[in-house]
Amino acid sequence: MTGAIEIILDEHRSIGAILKALQAQVTASRDGALRPDWHLFAAMLDYLQAFPEVRHHPKEEHFLFRALGARWPQALPLLDRLHAQHEQGALDLTALKAAAAAGKDGRGSLPSFAAAVDAYAEAQWRHMRTEEQELLPLAQAHLDPEDWKAIDAAFEAAGPPCW
Repeated sequence: MTGAIEIILDEHRSIGAILKALQAQVTASRDGALRPDWHLFAAMLDYLQAFPEVRHHPKEEHFLFRALGARWPQALPLLDRLHAQHEQGALDLTALKAAAAAGKDGRGSLPSFAAAVDAYAEAQWRHMRTEEQELLPLAQAHLDPEDWKAIDAAFEAAGPPCW
């Protein structure tokens, strides 16, 4: 396994941890076990903006997607689908952040926010599974050691994830 793949998998675990924590907090609030903490929800969404949207997805697209698309054009439909999922995820996250802001101002609906969080999280889980089960195996099969050397260097130069 290359350094870039290890980084992607580690970053997916970090994203997954925030998604699970967000869902757990929203569910507990919806079920009445906790009061809705709109500030906490907003902070978790800020992390998802700062890390996956600003750091994780651009690395994947600029280095891994480009290299695989150039080396094995048959991957282009998959890469286009993953790129579209990145774009849709960013739009969905923007809507979630607006809903959290409305909740902080007393204008939001917890049930609709909870449904949107669940839909967003499920889309992110599907996306990460596709990357791990389809993209990474194709990259391992079709990229050569020189490709991986450049990709690994780029991923390592980006530094650790935002905490």
